[in-house]
Amino acid sequence: MRSKKQILVVDEKDVADTLAILLRIKGFETAVAYSGSEAISHLKAHPIDAALIAICLYDISGAKFAEIIKTAMMSPPLLIAQSCHQQAADRMTRFNEGFAAHLVKPGDTDILVNLLNNLLWPALNGVL
Repeated sequence: MRSKKQILVVDEKDVADTLAILLRIKGFETAVAYSGSEAISHLKAHPIDAALIAICLYDISGAKFAEIIKTAMMSPPLLIAQSCHQQAADRMTRFNEGFAAHLVKPGDTDILVNLLNNLLWPALNGVL
């Protein structure tokens, strides 16, 4: 049984690598993908608890990514969108696409870690 939560970070190389390092420092196990197609392949081959997805990937939109994952996987990971858009309508669009949360880039690592902890271990954090 895995003791640490597995997080897949999907974004351009510099952003994905940096965020993965920060999450490792905070106690998560991470993997990175630099495109939607690479992320889909990774998700089919490896168990992941959550995926942080940049909405504007060069090869696929975040919405299409979420649709593929939710359709192809019996137990899809928690999906968290990341974008530069911060309007309420943008957040609502992400929720309607199947994302559990929508974070604005550049983000605050502590906010992300708190969000992941609350979503991945809700009973431990008084959410349930």
